[in-house]
Amino acid sequence: MHVLLQRDMAPGGWSELPKELLYLIETRLMNLSDRVLFAAACKSWRSALKESPNRSCSRREFPWLMLPGGALYSPLEDKVRSINLPNRHHFQRFLGSSSDGWVAMVDESLNVYLFNPISGAEARLPSLTNVFLVMMRRLFTHGSWMSSLDVRDIYLRKAVWSPDPNNLGSVSMVLLMKCMVAVNRPGNARWTVRYGQFIDVIYNKEIFYLVDQKGQVFTLNINDIHERRVWKKWKPWNMDLPMGSNKLYLVEGPSSLLLVIRLKKFPGGCCPYRTTGFKVFELNEGTMKWERKVDLGDGMLFLGMNSSIHLSASHFPECQGNRIYFTDDNMAQSCSLKYGGYDMGVFCLGDGSLGCPYRTDERSMWPDPIWIFPNPTGNVSTVCRCTIRRRLLYLFIDHLPRPFYFLDARGRGQIWARLLRFFYLYCCIYFVFILLLEPSQMVMDAVKSSRTGKHMFG
Repeated sequence: MHVLLQRDMAPGGWSELPKELLYLIETRLMNLSDRVLFAAACKSWRSALKESPNRSCSRREFPWLMLPGGALYSPLEDKVRSINLPNRHHFQRFLGSSSDGWVAMVDESLNVYLFNPISGAEARLPSLTNVFLVMMRRLFTHGSWMSSLDVRDIYLRKAVWSPDPNNLGSVSMVLLMKCMVAVNRPGNARWTVRYGQFIDVIYNKEIFYLVDQKGQVFTLNINDIHERRVWKKWKPWNMDLPMGSNKLYLVEGPSSLLLVIRLKKFPGGCCPYRTTGFKVFELNEGTMKWERKVDLGDGMLFLGMNSSIHLSASHFPECQGNRIYFTDDNMAQSCSLKYGGYDMGVFCLGDGSLGCPYRTDERSMWPDPIWIFPNPTGNVSTVCRCTIRRRLLYLFIDHLPRPFYFLDARGRGQIWARLLRFFYLYCCIYFVFILLLEPSQMVMDAVKSSRTGKHMFG
């Protein structure tokens, strides 16, 4: 490195560092914030980052928590960063997130959006209006009625979609609901509805996998031209779990499909439910049976409203394997203003211990916090490169104090959040004034009092 500096260092200074050295520095940048600040230094560094031969290497970011009120919490950095959400997104509900950095949202009118909180890119999917009409016909026969807002908050559970939201013509989405599943195929303006009590869904190798409460797995192949073969069902094991007391998750493991059971207790009181542990099963593709897995090795699972994902702790020196990171996804309580959103933490599969590094005293957070996987993709035509670059710089330079993380509840706390931020800035300016200006004023008063022979406190 010293030889490179002596041989190629130009009079221009740091902006003229040789590209070989910049490529070497780029390999040491382990997280997204470092790479963003590196690219913002100057034009030559930014171009070197784009042309780096290491850019094609897959580099996974540790997931962040997307919090109510337009904030992102990074567990590894222990920082809360504010993001500039469009006004219409403040009152939307999170429906899911994918490993490529996108978040699914739905508003009061049942319009569905895909939004990248890092780059600000946005894509819109067909509205759920026809699904709402189907539900109203079904409910009307039982003598009940619901608004579109009630359907959004009570019936919508989780959304999973195929990759590349930049190309809307190739995006397919499966939306889990309380008593049915809605499917949108590429290019379709309407959703197809199928009745069934599905608990979770993932997308893996161009196929959607769904699981019900009994552990039965269904596969949905959107690309199959034969309608009769679109849905397939196979039953690895009948678990007969009690309804409502447990939650099932499908996860794409390093070698095969994983099934995770979330165990809960219901003590009542101020916190009416709590997660007590997890059980993990792995699919034996030879016998097509679920087999108990007691150790994840260096694996880490991230569960919740997001698309469940498996990561290796070897890529993150600060982390330990055999852990399950989870967020609250109890929709029956989240739609209430009183409780919901607090049941999140980290579970060690080895000793069964529970922890929560992102602790909060809030017992009601809406929308529920959700895991996102920071990735500044989204070259949608509505977002130019300079806008993405400016947004990234704002995100990684400015961050909120810890007391302001969980301020929003159903969008109404957004005004209070802004007022508190303004008050926080006002206090900082006031204390600077006290520390810098008041001492000098006190010195001047002391000089005057000494000349007049009077003590300033006398």
